[in-house]
Amino acid sequence: MKIKIKFFSLYKEAFGSNEMSLELYENEITVEKLINILASINTKFDKLIREFPPIILVNGLLLQKSDKIYEDSEVVIFPPASGGMLR
Repeated sequence: MKIKIKFFSLYKEAFGSNEMSLELYENEITVEKLINILASINTKFDKLIREFPPIILVNGLLLQKSDKIYEDSEVVIFPPASGGMLR
């Protein structure tokens, strides 16, 4: 199966790109397994997700680690919101 992955913020910097396509042999994959695959591909990403657990959207829906991703899905990965100013 082929999936499109978009990265934002710190994760974009880790991969040096804002998106990539990934070809997998499975017909479905869990969110957790996808994150583990990406971490094994990129050590910077692996370190970042330990400090800043990612928020994952698949086809516009917020998913949990055990949820499944299917063929032609668009996955968006971004870090949790932080910062801002108090007034």
